[in-house]
Amino acid sequence: MAQSALRLLGDVVLSLDTATARAGKRGVRRELERYLAHGILHLLGYDHRRRQAAAIMAALEIKLVGGQGLIPARRGAGGRKHAAKKNRC
Repeated sequence: MAQSALRLLGDVVLSLDTATARAGKRGVRRELERYLAHGILHLLGYDHRRRQAAAIMAALEIKLVGGQGLIPARRGAGGRKHAAKKNRC
């Protein structure tokens, strides 16, 4: 691939401590997959601030990880924000 065709989108930082604490029955690997999918979608410009955007992002996360992502599929219908305490991902 030519140098000019490469484009750096940014970094995705995954917290192993957080994944371990929140993995539950899913397991740590599966939890990290959810975080990675979520981070990549943010790098591609998706967000979950508005109800419609959250629904789109949730659907894409489900497609990427083959199950529930970080954005609850029902976010627009009263679901909680995944990082409400710190208001960030």
